[in-house]
Amino acid sequence: MSADGIQDQGTITRVENHLAYVEIVPHDACNSCGARVLCKPGQDGKQTLLASNPDQLPVGTQVVVRETGHLLLKVAVTQYGLPLAGFIIGLLIAILFRLSWTGIPAEVVQFGCGILGLMLFGFFARQLIEKLVAGSNGFQVYKLDL
Repeated sequence: MSADGIQDQGTITRVENHLAYVEIVPHDACNSCGARVLCKPGQDGKQTLLASNPDQLPVGTQVVVRETGHLLLKVAVTQYGLPLAGFIIGLLIAILFRLSWTGIPAEVVQFGCGILGLMLFGFFARQLIEKLVAGSNGFQVYKLDL
């Protein structure tokens, strides 16, 4: 990972139109990477990333893959911001409508509504991220200068 986002090395394994499937060389940091949803291993166990290939580099070319469209920022805001917003909205709904149950303190009910909002918005965030990643081409390949 670089200051500009993801930058990794790999080999082009398949080319379709102006897109390249790049097999990424795994690192120790891959297990704790927040962006692993973008290059998670497929059924064959290899980490493959779909990237733009404007120079039409052929299969077998060693390349550097760089993030181009602030995809990681979009994923991070969606992944963390939506559930947080859901928690706050659930909490505010409980406060504004003065929701309560007999024998349960109001703060516990408010917290429970916040957790419910967090879970609902978290589910929607996951669905949105999957669509964002599937329809995205936030990476580009560049020939690796050896």
